[in-house]
Amino acid sequence: MDVYSTVLYHLKEDMKLKYLAQELISVDRFAPQSWCAIGNCYSLQKDHETALKSFRRAVQLNSRFAYAHTLSGHEHVTMEDYRDGVECYQRALRVDARHYKSWYGLGMIYLRQEKFEFAVHHFRQAYQINPHSSVIMYYLGTTLEALKVWPIICYHFYT
Repeated sequence: MDVYSTVLYHLKEDMKLKYLAQELISVDRFAPQSWCAIGNCYSLQKDHETALKSFRRAVQLNSRFAYAHTLSGHEHVTMEDYRDGVECYQRALRVDARHYKSWYGLGMIYLRQEKFEFAVHHFRQAYQINPHSSVIMYYLGTTLEALKVWPIICYHFYT
């Protein structure tokens, strides 16, 4: 349900997301997934502080729930608080080293900060876990282009 709420967030399905969050909280207000859905509601409404509080509540309920840490990281990045975003993504990776969304989040932070070598490392980690993601592939390519190594990699790939 937490992933479904994120899908509704990306589709900007505000009413469906609100309904889902209400249903989840009525079923189990102590489930971290419920609080992730609530956080996604607030994030969609651009109330980032309240969204972050909801994601923190999800982490309180289950500190081993990597996705809640990742969503917290996304929210920090939205507010341009990269230091706290990095910490949230790193906590998620300590819980689940294969959580590619956190690798991707770290890559995005380093890309925005123009720390391209770090960004490439994190995008590569995300890509190794999820090689079918065109989004990760795009940002990996964009970062390699910024480093001016893209033509070299293409040459080795195609020869």
